[in-house]
Amino acid sequence: MGGPGASVLTNKPKPIILTAVGRVLNHQTCSRIEVDSPGGFDTNVNDTRPIGGHYLGEGEPFLVEVQPAGEYDEPENWRTNAQSIHEYFGVQPIHDLSIVAMCTGRHNDRILAELSIVLAQLLDGVIDLNGAILPPRCQTVATLGNGSWEDVRADFEEWVRPMPGGILALPHMTARGAIWTRHVVDVEFLSAYMRLPDFRMVK
Repeated sequence: MGGPGASVLTNKPKPIILTAVGRVLNHQTCSRIEVDSPGGFDTNVNDTRPIGGHYLGEGEPFLVEVQPAGEYDEPENWRTNAQSIHEYFGVQPIHDLSIVAMCTGRHNDRILAELSIVLAQLLDGVIDLNGAILPPRCQTVATLGNGSWEDVRADFEEWVRPMPGGILALPHMTARGAIWTRHVVDVEFLSAYMRLPDFRMVK
């Protein structure tokens, strides 16, 4: 069963991105690394301590792939979102470094966040969480998928107000036709979010 995913959005060219990936996914952090496609890697991460993380255990499967930013968005929507990201964070997203956990579990959420943070640092990027993070009291709305972002926005804003760093909400339409959001964050915000007891990435 697939797990959570995130993307590092960066303006760096592909060769620099692949060099950064090689610095993070190597024999020190991974028990297995295979080239899955040009710019794509299938790997098992078993030790994030060499990159400043805390996980040491069995190799957890992850897929990592470089692709053009906005590859799966409607072109007009992506132009608007890219402009918002640039205005808010000062990053013009050209490439999307996708990182996907292939299994669920709290340790996979933490590995994903640790990989995202160090790669964003290396690439001067920001992190697209590929969905919305929410306070625990709002999780039911997200799980059922039967509400709109306006139903939870006030609770969400109160929840994140004391947190450091930057978080940007980008609107999108759900399969049910509701207006929802996905969050793009910087390294400082994701690092702080990881310290919360209810931390989890978006699946």
